[in-house]
Amino acid sequence: MPARDQPNALLRAIPLFGVLDADAVDRLAAALEHRAFPEGTVVINEGDRGDCVYIVAEGELEIWHEGRPRAGVVRGDVLGEIALTKDVPRTATVLAVTDVELWEIGREPFLEAVGPSAAAQLEAQALASERLPRLES
Repeated sequence: MPARDQPNALLRAIPLFGVLDADAVDRLAAALEHRAFPEGTVVINEGDRGDCVYIVAEGELEIWHEGRPRAGVVRGDVLGEIALTKDVPRTATVLAVTDVELWEIGREPFLEAVGPSAAAQLEAQALASERLPRLES
């Protein structure tokens, strides 16, 4: 599995986490859990409570909103951060188009790392500002 032996490097390569201090990245790296989902699995359900964030390690996923496909997801993308950072229900459904491997970060470790960081909050806002309009188009 890619980056299994280098979780800090994986996190540092993602803008949302790359702005965090070394201690916060270490805590997030320790909290990473590997998850595998077979093709056709709904990974995230629109409207559910957000309980984690995913980082795509391998495979293809699609983002669906209100029953329509909206965007593809690629390796290194973060999924589920909007529900956690804005404390709202999941804004979209994410479907595994192929077998996928993801890294999961639970709600509490994610919020403990990202919440106190003004830079990470700005990255999260920028990501949400980019993604939310694409759901509505």
